[in-house]
Amino acid sequence: PEVGLVDVPMKKWQDFARREFGSVACVREGLPAVTKYRALRQLWVPATGQMRFWGEGRWFTLVQLRILTGRTHQIRVHMAFIGHPLIGDAKYSPQLFEQDSAVVPRIFLHCLRMEFE
Repeated sequence: PEVGLVDVPMKKWQDFARREFGSVACVREGLPAVTKYRALRQLWVPATGQMRFWGEGRWFTLVQLRILTGRTHQIRVHMAFIGHPLIGDAKYSPQLFEQDSAVVPRIFLHCLRMEFE
């Protein structure tokens, strides 16, 4: 949908066996986390030229987000949870990181406005 709400609790987890700390997951027993989103524009990038190694073209969407709670990695985790990970997000979308690196050199997340109460 063009407009939506992700209302999925989040929790930091630690995996001592794999030495991973500070990752965040969407889990039922986590803290409340709510994100509003609006799709602003879509862009089709064909798998030609430098992108030929993709094997097939990809759609990208410019999204406006508003977080109603302030959890660590909330935008990154919620977007990956609904199947639309951020471009260049090696942590929450490692399977697309190599393809994404051909488009942008780092995670594609930018802040237009920030407000505090």
